[in-house]
Amino acid sequence: MSNQVPAGWYPDPAGDADKIRYWDGTNWTNQVQDRPDMVDVTPPAAAPTPYQPAPGQPTYQAQPTYQAQPLPYQPQTANADKPPRGLAIASMIIGLAGLVLSCCYGVTSIAALIGLPMAIVAFRRQKSGMAIAGIILNAVLLLALLVTIAILITFGFAGTMTLINNIANGA
Repeated sequence: MSNQVPAGWYPDPAGDADKIRYWDGTNWTNQVQDRPDMVDVTPPAAAPTPYQPAPGQPTYQAQPTYQAQPLPYQPQTANADKPPRGLAIASMIIGLAGLVLSCCYGVTSIAALIGLPMAIVAFRRQKSGMAIAGIILNAVLLLALLVTIAILITFGFAGTMTLINNIANGA
């Protein structure tokens, strides 16, 4: 500790004899001013030595580095063993939407034509209940579409309207 130079103003180490520079106790600063005539001090010969503990004080060694330890088990993520069920859910929702909107034949046909292949692909990937429900709902929609087309072909549009009116009136 006794070899550490105290902070203060010292002759500029850059070589300008008319200037003094401030030493903050660790480093030279950018603060420079004209040298007063009465100041006659000597600058530190070199930068002070790094901190040394006082006599009798323990010295601290660098901390050891630690290696990552292997885990005794495999970390698991939620539902890691279950395959994604997106297609099965989507096919079931399309089947339900087509069933609800079955009064609009265009919507039913689109739902059945999109939902049934999705449900079959989902069923091949995983045998889940949602995929089976998607197959059943979309197959029913497709069957209803085919029956409607068959009635339209058999009776024609005008005949089909007459048939619907007779059924509705109880005749």
